[in-house]
Formats: sequence, C-alpha cells, structure tokens
Amino acid sequence: INSRCTTYKEAKEIQSEVVKILLAYTQPLLLLPDGMTTANIHKSLWTQMIGEVIKYSLNAPYRFTTGLAILSELLPLPLPVSIQANEISKLETQRLVTERQLWSAHLHPQSQLIIEMVQSFCLSSSSELFTLLYKVCIQLSDLAPNMTLLISRSVVDLILSEAADKNNEGTVILSRLLSFLSMLVRHACVKVSVLSLLSGKLAEVMSQILKITNDSNADHVSSQFHVLTILQSLFDCEISMLLNTNHNPELILASGLPFKEVIKQFTDDIVSVFVKTSIESLTFASLRTMTLLTEHDITMKSLKSALWSKQEKLIERLNKIAEGKNDRKQILIIEVFEMIRLLINIETNEASLLP
Repeated sequence: INSRCTTYKEAKEIQSEVVKILLAYTQPLLLLPDGMTTANIHKSLWTQMIGEVIKYSLNAPYRFTTGLAILSELLPLPLPVSIQANEISKLETQRLVTERQLWSAHLHPQSQLIIEMVQSFCLSSSSELFTLLYKVCIQLSDLAPNMTLLISRSVVDLILSEAADKNNEGTVILSRLLSFLSMLVRHACVKVSVLSLLSGKLAEVMSQILKITNDSNADHVSSQFHVLTILQSLFDCEISMLLNTNHNPELILASGLPFKEVIKQFTDDIVSVFVKTSIESLTFASLRTMTLLTEHDITMKSLKSALWSKQEKLIERLNKIAEGKNDRKQILIIEVFEMIRLLINIETNEASLLP
C-alpha cells in the first residue's frame, strides 16, 4: 500500500484486523477429551488456517508478497526477544517456549506446503519477495529443530539438484540459491541444521564449486563468493546456540565448527581459490575466510598445512598482489599482513578439541 494513498490509514487498520481474525484460530486443543493428539492437530482450525494462508501465497503471482507478509505477521518473532526489563521472568520464558512448541506442532502437518513455498520463492529475482521469504524462513527456523531442518533441507536439496544438472558449474539459479543459504546460515538455529547436512553431498558440491576456476563466468564467480560467505558463518564460533558464557569453551568450540575432515577439505579449497583467482571479490572473500581460520587451534593447523602445501603458488600470488595496480591494493595488502600476523602470533592457551 502506497503511504501517499488517501486510504492508507484505513487500509493498514483493515490489514491489522485481518491478522487478528486469523490469530483467533491459533488456539490449542486443550478442551478436547483426548487433548493434542496427532489426529486432532491435523484436523485443527489452527493447522487448516496455516495451510490456507500458504496455499493463498502460492495460488497466483499477485498474492506472493501479500501471503508471505500475512504469514510473517502470524508467526512469533525470532528469539532472543528484545525486552525493556533486564531479565525475563521464568513464567514469560515458559510462555515463549510453549508458544513456539504449539506453532511447530501445528505447522508440521503442512510440511510439504512449506517446502513448496520455500523452493518456489527462493528462486525469485524479486528483492522484495526474497527479503520477505528470508524473514519467514528465520521465523520458522526459530520455532523448533524439525522446522529449521525442514527449511535448510528445502534450500540444500535445490542446490544439490542445480549443481548436479550443471556439473557444479555456477549458474544464475545456483548463485541465487547459495546467496539465500548464506543469509540463512548467519543465524545459529539454521547453522546447526546446515552443519548436520554438511557431512553428506552438500560438502562435496561446495568443495567442487570452489575447485573449478572459471573467472570468465560471472555466475560461477558469484557462486564461489557465496560459498565462501557460507563458510565464514560455519567457521565463526560466535554463531552458536550456546550463548551462555558459563559453558565450557571447548564445548562452545565443538558445537560451533564442522567436523575435522570437513575443515581440512574446505581449508585446502579456500587456499586454492586465493592462489588461483584474479577476481578481487574472491580474493578478499578467501582472505577473510583464512583470517577467520586463524582464530582457533583446530582450524589454524589445517590452514598452516594447506598454505605449506601450496607455498610456491602462494608466493607467486602474494608477489602479484604487491606488484598489482588495483585501486584497493593497499587495503588488500593490509589484510594480507593481518593474516600473516595472526599466523605468527598463535595463542598458546587456545582450545584444541576436535569436534
């Protein structure tokens, strides 16, 4: 609705009333004799209402953004919720948890519709639709583990299918899908589910995309860039479900990183991209990912091993950077020196647990 429209205020009020009417259907089945059984949940007005909203979204192009906007208004906000008080009460915490459990239970029967919605809309070139879908996916992923796995698998399955069709060569669609996944994986709940999927075909496909050097193909370069962005989130231990500082640092480290074999595989691929590419965006992305790998002893060992195995090509690449005439040459050199400094100054008390 255009804010300049004369009926803008009335239209916004109608929108608010529509959402309130739909929320009236989100009532738990506490009054039924047998309570919240699977059969009752499948037949409940709550589940049926969500199904109708998703079907409405998928029904016609002019309903895409409207349907997603309604769904976003209905779903709970992602945690942590911002509150004015310093601490949230136990009663309020329980209410938030229960609300998410109920939503997850009533959304589960509509899993196929949710998959169809995500897989249909994440291929869109519309930035408005892309942003709305991202918001809805984060809200869904925040509800429960089964929902975050559903969202992650929906996107990953499309990535695997597109990569298989094009022999892991970057395309517009593959780049768009990887870009969407790179946005989602910045959130801890999605990162956990992607880590669980990484040991399968996904790691192999991402590795192959990085291995193929084709700087003349803009779509492939874009795909490689988004893979590196995804890896930056996967290697960032600050993106973790364990936010409490009272947890054992080794436990936080183990829960925030991929498996040892995956770390070694990707570290070697990242270094290969850095020494081979002539594209500025990939050079910066690979360099920043390598800098992130210096933060922990686990990833540091893999990085040093990969750099040592490619020392001749690495020296050639650093010489080219020093001799280059790029406008951002100075920034690039500063980042190179920062990584070298971090490689030299290893923290002696760093944890060394292998996940």
